[in-house]
Amino acid sequence: DVQTIALSLGEPEFDVARALFGLSSADVILLRDPALESAHAAPRGDADALLRQGEDHVRAGNAEAARASAQAALDGFPEDSRTHLLIGSILLVERRYAEAESTLREAVRLDPGGVRPRRLMAWALLGAGRLEEAVHAFEAWLAIPGKDSAEAEHIREVSGVVPAARHLMERLRRVS
Repeated sequence: DVQTIALSLGEPEFDVARALFGLSSADVILLRDPALESAHAAPRGDADALLRQGEDHVRAGNAEAARASAQAALDGFPEDSRTHLLIGSILLVERRYAEAESTLREAVRLDPGGVRPRRLMAWALLGAGRLEEAVHAFEAWLAIPGKDSAEAEHIREVSGVVPAARHLMERLRRVS
């Protein structure tokens, strides 16, 4: 990798990366990303493996590899709400809120009882500045009974966001 090459040469990573990019652009060398290759090599018949791989890449901070795994899952399993949920999660991390909302709406459509897609969609609405819709979505999420422990961990956080968003909406109305 670039870091290893830079360390062995005693040069700054940026300079090594720039030189490698130049060599790659001139077709002198071929750059590859093992994480992306592993996403494409994952078993296409196994949505769980692709989704697990994508989630691992998200946790590792490798959005590009996560996106590749998610896209492979989406290509193979377009009706699996979890693929849309993963892509929506990646888009949220990238702060691409409008795209995240659209993708998460599809996850909700495919899994109407899904709790996590509804919460994440509310965050996408908030990120897009659609405060009133976000408040309604958060309140609807809070009203869902029987959340599993992973979702229940977010109740306090969401409960704090709702009044803050309501306060902001009220302040914005006064300015208008």
